[in-house]
Amino acid sequence: MKQISTTHRSRGWTTEDEIAFIEGLARGAANADMLRGYLRSLRNRANFGTINAETVIQHAQKLLRDAERAAA
Repeated sequence: MKQISTTHRSRGWTTEDEIAFIEGLARGAANADMLRGYLRSLRNRANFGTINAETVIQHAQKLLRDAERAAA
């Protein structure tokens, strides 16, 4: 398992971290389904902390559109 540095942990989960996570979902075989599920799950997320929710949602929507186009 990859170790996360203390510095990384002390700054918390950032918008960039969340985008990297979303891009990981987009690389999978079921990428469109994963991204749809991710976007649905955001309805239940009450606290985004330091994450810019608008940026993350827009990025996930763009990746979903790209995945759907690629599958068509």
